Amino acid sequence: MSFIVFSGRRTGSHFLGTLLNSHPDILCDIELMNRHFMKYDKFFTRNNLLEEILNNNNNKTFIKHRKSYDFYDSDAFIKEKNNFKVFGFLLKYWYKEFNINSLDIDLLKKFKYLHLIRKDPVSMGFSCIILEHMKDHYHFSKEEKPDHKILFNLKEIEKVKTVINRYVRDIKNKRKSLLNFDTKEVFYEDLHKDFNSNGMKLSDELSKDICSFLEVDTVNLTTKLIKNKYYQPKEIIKNYEEVLKNLKKTYKKNNKIIECIEKIK
Repeated sequence: MSFIVFSGRRTGSHFLGTLLNSHPDILCDIELMNRHFMKYDKFFTRNNLLEEILNNNNNKTFIKHRKSYDFYDSDAFIKEKNNFKVFGFLLKYWYKEFNINSLDIDLLKKFKYLHLIRKDPVSMGFSCIILEHMKDHYHFSKEEKPDHKILFNLKEIEKVKTVINRYVRDIKNKRKSLLNFDTKEVFYEDLHKDFNSNGMKLSDELSKDICSFLEVDTVNLTTKLIKNKYYQPKEIIKNYEEVLKNLKKTYKKNNKIIECIEKIK
């Protein structure tokens, strides 16, 4: 059995991948539809990849087309994890190469889909724009604070709105496109409920649900990867109150977005 983790930006897909890889029977690989990580040509297409994954999980002959990439030790998993029963990979919403019209729909329907969704598009919008300014912002420890703040001008605020609007639209469209596929929705917020300095683990209930969906024995899914972005938007955005005021004005008729804005600390 094979699966795809389907998600948008800043929704925890790589984090979920490390959780899945803690299961002895699961191997979750990187974004294999992306040319940054795979070598595609006229002799090896994305349809070839899908066929190979579906036909023989353990054969792994597609590895020769795979570029080395440190996805939290994914290269080591590929080389050493030989007894897995279930194989999957990450897939982002926006890949232009992933054109459903250019792929074999019958192949796509043979995969299971973990659709990873972030309930709070406002925090996701902030995260996307902050990341553009501070590439390493997620490496701060709990004790450390960013040594400078970012001023969000009107252009930056409009970028946040664009990200929010696109993501809300994408979720609606992707849910519709997955109606005829075997899909389980997983929420970003549920991935981070139980964590400490030693790493994180999913709740027993969510671990059980995911394992059942992927047809493997139930184990507690864990990761040593630590969510390091402890600081809140107000700690890094210099004109934080001004930004919130602008967003509230724009989304005053959208109760769900306003609720997300009110929850941001």
